[in-house]
Amino acid sequence: MPSLSTENICLDSAMDNYPTYRLLKNRKIRAFIDLNNKCGRPKTIPDTVTIDKDGTPLCQEKLRMVPNGYDKSAGYLMWRCPFGIDHCSKCRNSCISSKYGRVIKTRPEWDIRLYTEVPRGTDAYKKNL
Repeated sequence: MPSLSTENICLDSAMDNYPTYRLLKNRKIRAFIDLNNKCGRPKTIPDTVTIDKDGTPLCQEKLRMVPNGYDKSAGYLMWRCPFGIDHCSKCRNSCISSKYGRVIKTRPEWDIRLYTEVPRGTDAYKKNL
């Protein structure tokens, strides 16, 4: 069906492999694939970034950071403190003086499995499942 175009695809963890992600990326199809927990932490992620099992950065309090947008032009995902504007009053760790806490940027090319265009765990990701 040449007239049928695919924008998104949902697959189970059996398809969690680099060739599948590369194929989908080349065809400009957004991947929604369950992670296979046997794969472990990729060596391409800098040691300065602490992540959980699905690649979400953790703050210094070991809390999951919140997705804060995707910059297509620069090619990175932004993550912010889970406390947001309440960072200064609710967080026990004074990791940064910014009023909304620390921001971390991750690049999909660090690992195309973990850093998809739509980050796992977000409302947008859940909506497409």
